[in-house]
Formats: sequence, C-alpha cells, structure tokens
Amino acid sequence: MISARRVAQLAKKWQRMAALGRKRLTVRAKQDQECCSSMAGKGHCAMYTADGSRFEAVALLSNSDASALYRCGIRVYQDTLYAKSNRQFYRDCRISGTVDFIFGDATTVFQHCDVVARLPLRGQQNTITAQSLATAASATGFSFQDCNIYADDDLLRGAPAGGVETYLGR
Repeated sequence: MISARRVAQLAKKWQRMAALGRKRLTVRAKQDQECCSSMAGKGHCAMYTADGSRFEAVALLSNSDASALYRCGIRVYQDTLYAKSNRQFYRDCRISGTVDFIFGDATTVFQHCDVVARLPLRGQQNTITAQSLATAASATGFSFQDCNIYADDDLLRGAPAGGVETYLGR
C-alpha cells in the first residue's frame, strides 16, 4: 500500500504540474504494492506504468456504481482495465493492452472508444475482453458502441513472421 505521506507528495506534485499546465502524472509502485487514487475534475490524469515482461498491472480498477470516464487513456499490458462490478460508462477513451486487458463483472458500455491491441510477450496471444461472471445468473456484460478496435504500432512493427493471434473475448 502506498503510504499517506507518499499520496500527499503526489498530490502536491500534481498541483505544481497543474499550475504549469501539464496534464500527466505517473505513479510508480513495486509489484507488491497496491496503488490507488481517487480523482475528479476537468483535466485530471493518472498513469500507472509497468513493464509487461515482469508482472501484470491493473492500470484502473473500478467498482463504483454509475461511474463515467470521458477522454481517458488507459495503457498497460496485461489486465489494463478491471471493470470489477456495478454500472460503468466509458466514452472517447483509449484502452490498450495484451492479455485480458478489459475484464471484470461490471455492466459496462464503451462508446466511441479506441481499443488497441499491443505487442504481447513471445508465445502469448492477445485477448481483448474476459468477462468474468460472478454467478451463472449474472446479468452483466460489455457493450461496445461505435468503437474502433485496431493494432498498436508496436504490434504492427514487432509481430513475429506468423503474426499474433488476437481475440475479441474468451
């Protein structure tokens, strides 16, 4: 868990950056740390960076009800967006990753979003969604409305000769 002192440091850093007109903040955490934040307001951005070759990293976990994200970029490798539960709405967002990079058990609508497959590790395939129903009776799912699904430049340039298999879901 990131300490309260570190969160306060990040908040001060964000305030300085916002005063200068910058709109990007990178939060780095070790593999065994939980990294979370709560932000609201115009122009706020949070980025959690991780090396895809070392470990999985959830860039955004959302379990709030009736949450809405607008014009957000969410980019990691495996397990990028964890739409854990409740109702969620994403509009004009760019979500990229490799393995199960949009997953969870939420009722989620993606509208006018870019869904981007990245170059996975050698021997892996891309799977965009992994809907994990909590029970067989769950009435949840992912709805993609007027979204673009495409390959990132790193996948186009770095794919092996046989290509990389990419699936919409499992």
